[in-house]
Amino acid sequence: MQRLSEADIVNVTDVDHITCGICAQIYLDPVFGPCQHVYCRECMVAALEAQGKCPECRVDMAVEDLQAHRFLSNLIDKTDVRCCHKCGWQGRFDQRRGHVDENCPVVLQRQLAEAKEAAQRMQHELAEARETEEKLRKELADNQDVALRKEKEAELQQAEQELQYEKAKVAEAEKGLERESTKLAEAEQELQRRKAKLAEAEQGL
Repeated sequence: MQRLSEADIVNVTDVDHITCGICAQIYLDPVFGPCQHVYCRECMVAALEAQGKCPECRVDMAVEDLQAHRFLSNLIDKTDVRCCHKCGWQGRFDQRRGHVDENCPVVLQRQLAEAKEAAQRMQHELAEARETEEKLRKELADNQDVALRKEKEAELQQAEQELQYEKAKVAEAEKGLERESTKLAEAEQELQRRKAKLAEAEQGL
């Protein structure tokens, strides 16, 4: 579960009503006990395990007494936030994870760079496998000894299998690279549409 940062909120006004009194951060999975005081679940569980009382009013309670605060959770989920990778996206907090996982241009560019790097490594491994195969073929052609020739044929067969494996890896990496490129292009188009809508809305104010 991801915690919302105050710095990511689009219109910061008063966040005291969604701030935990223990960790001084915006609630992460807010809960309350019989006394109605609200804290992050992790903070409250730690406090109760340490002293068995509400940190504020000192009422006795147990972890089993805690209930999820649905209203505050929904309020935080609906908060307008920016992308944590600073790509320009804005939307509801509960939609940001989907944006980051699928559409964030910054993340997609990073994934694309990683895919390109992986493809380059595989191309290098493929070149080495081809070089090994050619070397074995030459040794096989130059050697007239039957026993050694059989040994070289076995090595050549293994090298050919490794070469096919490397080719398959490169092909899969290239497909992944193509998918990441497509996703990045779509994400950038969506970001441009959002920016255009935002500009139109600002002009209308």
